Amino acid sequence: SGSISDALVSGGDSMVGRMVRLPLFSLSFVEFLLSRGIEINAVDLKNIFLPSTRDVLQEKTSVLSAQLNTYLLQRGYPATIRYSPDQLKTFFPSIEAAFLEKDLLGKIREGQIDNLRKLMIFLAKRVGSPVAVNNIANELGIDSKTVKRLLDILRYSYWIEIVYSQTEYGSEFKDKFKVYFYDTGLRNFLAGETDIGSGPVLENAVFGIIRRYLSYFQSGDDISFWRQYDGSEVDFIAHVNREAIAIEVKNQKMERIKFPTPVVRLIQTKKISRAFIVNQNFWGEEKIGDVPIYFVPAY
Repeated sequence: SGSISDALVSGGDSMVGRMVRLPLFSLSFVEFLLSRGIEINAVDLKNIFLPSTRDVLQEKTSVLSAQLNTYLLQRGYPATIRYSPDQLKTFFPSIEAAFLEKDLLGKIREGQIDNLRKLMIFLAKRVGSPVAVNNIANELGIDSKTVKRLLDILRYSYWIEIVYSQTEYGSEFKDKFKVYFYDTGLRNFLAGETDIGSGPVLENAVFGIIRRYLSYFQSGDDISFWRQYDGSEVDFIAHVNREAIAIEVKNQKMERIKFPTPVVRLIQTKKISRAFIVNQNFWGEEKIGDVPIYFVPAY
């Protein structure tokens, strides 16, 4: 930690046998709730579809939904837990300034700081949308080689993660990728958004849930997405115990079981063990063939 991280990145000392890498994410939603004095008693988070667990969560729907909105807006930097809206206005700009003016000092060519900031804003506004390096380069007026280098800087600084369409799940869309931020509060600041009405914010948060799980319990397995030329897309495919799980995010209310067409097409096309439909309010469980589909409220 601390200054030793610079030594590791520079490659001056390999530290073999004397260091271990552990992912340290911003607060999860449960940690966020606990830090605000809200305890979720008698909830088995590993078995949310047990009737007893679901009943407890449904009783707390209004509280959890309101807290989720706050969490999505400011996310999980520990310092923001007790910040007022006015304090938040200065917090994220200071994070950005420290990153651009101090962390990258001597690590990026003069004149590229502005390009990096343009790229950060571009990516924040297109969270969850497939993009390609050439498209980014053309829109920002930067050459492709520079775009790739700046993307690497953001990735290895743990600001973003790039999610690809794996060949086995969508060779028809292999040249594009999607970008998600590790913290939605930072993403919202860069995108200039002050509410959580847009779907990408929730989708970005669900990415964070999947990434935490895979990093903590699955040795950091990859997350991918599936998309066809006609626009059919499933937001995420995660591998758990060598099984492919589809996750689709719908930032809307649902009143009944309704299968998203892309999920149906994916199940008909690829080998998927189960699927989750994340939405605003609806619980449900059904099958397509022998594949179980779970409808889960975002909270």
